[in-house]
Amino acid sequence: LLINSLLAGMEAGDPIFKGHSERVNAIAGLIGSKLGLDNEEMKTLHYAALLHDIGKYAETMVDDETESFSDHASLGAELIPATGIFAQVRETVRYHHERYDGSGYPLGLSRTDIPFLARIIAVADVYDAVTRLCSEEERLDHQTAIGVIKKATGTIFDPLVVVALEEVADEVANIGQTSKDVVGDMDEVE
Repeated sequence: LLINSLLAGMEAGDPIFKGHSERVNAIAGLIGSKLGLDNEEMKTLHYAALLHDIGKYAETMVDDETESFSDHASLGAELIPATGIFAQVRETVRYHHERYDGSGYPLGLSRTDIPFLARIIAVADVYDAVTRLCSEEERLDHQTAIGVIKKATGTIFDPLVVVALEEVADEVANIGQTSKDVVGDMDEVE
C-alpha cells in the first residue's frame, strides 16, 4: 500500500510520469529475467524500479533541505530505509543515473562500481523516457530507441544489459501504458 500511495503521489504531481515507474519495472524485470537474476535480486529490482524516481516527488514536498542533495536519485535514496532488502533498493535508486564510463552522477562511478541492478534500471528508464516521456516530436519509436541505446553501449550503458535488452526487445515493445499485469505484488510491503 505504501508503494502504491507513493506512485500515485508521483503521478499526481506530474501527470507525464503516469505509468513510468510501472513500465520501468516491467522492462527491468524482463532484462533481469534474461540475465538470470535470482528471486531475491528480482524482488530488489522490482522495488528499486518502482521507487527509482521517488526523489522527484520528494523534491516537491520539501523546501530548502533539497539543497543538500545533488539530484533526485540521492534524495530518493535517503527516503528509503537502509535495512533489509531496502538497503540494496536504496543503493540501486541512488546510482541509477551513473554511467558506465564514469560520467554520470551522483558520484561518477563506472563499470562494476555501479550496482548491477542500477545498471539495469538505467537502461529501462532511458528506454521508457525516449519512447513515452518525450514530446510527440521528440518521441522515438521502439526500433530507434533500441538503436540509440545500442550506440551508447560501453559509454552510458553496461554492454551486458544492452545485449539482454536486445534479446527481450519484442516483449519490451509490447509493454502497455500502465504495465499493471507485470508490476507484481506491490501490496507486499506497507
